[in-house]
Amino acid sequence: MEEILAKYNLGEREVEPIKQKRKIIEDLMKKHFGSKIDTFYYSGSYAKGTAINLKYDLDLCVYFQQDAFSSLKDMYGQTYNLLRSNNPRMQVVSIGINLGKEQIDVVPARRISPDSYDANLYITTTGSQIKTNIPTHKDFISESKARPIIKLMKVWKYRHSIHYKSFALELLTIRALNNFNGSGYDKKFLYVLKFISDNVMDIRLVDPANSNNVVSQLITNNDKINMKRQAEASLEMQYLKDIVW
Repeated sequence: MEEILAKYNLGEREVEPIKQKRKIIEDLMKKHFGSKIDTFYYSGSYAKGTAINLKYDLDLCVYFQQDAFSSLKDMYGQTYNLLRSNNPRMQVVSIGINLGKEQIDVVPARRISPDSYDANLYITTTGSQIKTNIPTHKDFISESKARPIIKLMKVWKYRHSIHYKSFALELLTIRALNNFNGSGYDKKFLYVLKFISDNVMDIRLVDPANSNNVVSQLITNNDKINMKRQAEASLEMQYLKDIVW
């Protein structure tokens, strides 16, 4: 399993071109919004250290000051308009843009208070809001000590063409390993597959930064069924190299 991790390790050389493009967007936003911006965060799998080189994202979350806009809709709209020259795509909470070959999702967030890293995002599909906390997500992954197995599960998911949100897979893997007492990547990996087989249909996965955000509800029943079946099929294989490669 160590060889698989090494094979799909995401190196800084691969990320550097996107980082350079990210700085272009940061500078544009700083120039336009000025003191309305509190800070920038990497978000997504790269920020949490769970990215693999098969598929990864370098999302840019911009935290605005709590009094920066009259509404979250206004925050999202002004950010979208600023990025019009980049042919932006309106997504659920982010704005997708292409900079050459690189794609970046810009996530506008408004800080809830100066004493917390909680921030609200605007949900374009419903006109409502959802709370997030980027540092909490990072800390949760770090404290779980599950990064290597999460990466292996992402390789497995990709290689078997499984549709299951990355954040949900991270939470699912951590939940599985909470009950594991052994050691070794091979055993942990197989244990998570068995846990998925037994629990993926009914498990409730909650965002550690927002107890009202039940991430598992965002997964379709068909995707859960497909993941369960693939986990069962993988567990029947004789060799690990046939499960993940």
